[in-house]
Amino acid sequence: MRPCALLTLSLLSLCAFSQSDSGTFIPSSPLTAAEVAKLKEKMKRDAVLSDTAIEESVKDGRRLHTYRESDIFAAFPELRGDRKLSECSNSIMSGATELVFISDTRKNEVTIKTLRCRPVDKGLSCEAVRRGQNYFLESPEHFFSLENLPFAQARPIVEAYQAGRIAGVPDWFIPWSTNVTSITALPDGSYRMRFGDVYCRGCTAAYNVRVETSGAESRLVYVGDPEAVCF
Repeated sequence: MRPCALLTLSLLSLCAFSQSDSGTFIPSSPLTAAEVAKLKEKMKRDAVLSDTAIEESVKDGRRLHTYRESDIFAAFPELRGDRKLSECSNSIMSGATELVFISDTRKNEVTIKTLRCRPVDKGLSCEAVRRGQNYFLESPEHFFSLENLPFAQARPIVEAYQAGRIAGVPDWFIPWSTNVTSITALPDGSYRMRFGDVYCRGCTAAYNVRVETSGAESRLVYVGDPEAVCF
């Protein structure tokens, strides 16, 4: 399934969810002064914004809240003991929010638990916890999913990508040089690599590659079918 289809499905799912009364409530909490300062530092680092622009961005208060783990665990006891990795909202998707937790970390494997939510008065209304098996090279925070291939086969692909051993990618695709989020083995022997996410980055991208091996080193060759979608 292509990113466009994934996004359409995600938006339709969110729309259907928002029209129903189902969902578990998680209350929002105001940020402390220390958390506001940390948020401003992150905004300046990630977006290279001026101090004035950052002050204007947080002035309306839409960013000045969070969801405490104690409240999340009270609403979803099955997440107790897990570590919250990210908390991201997409304003263009009507404030749709995703909370991601890391669980059961093993050698190169990690269970990722996800809450997808919609904003409601004074908090979020969230669907049931989703969980999936994912993989990583060095840090579980940089996890990725696999389809139709084992980790041993995916490892040299990710290593080649991280080392910049990839040829033929169009110049306009260079901004998508970010962490791999999934790899799918295709019937013709190529691989579809996906990057980004709509909740934290607002965008997803994908293209196909072929693996070439010389000695003990693998390199990737871009073979087309690019997609890039932002919300």
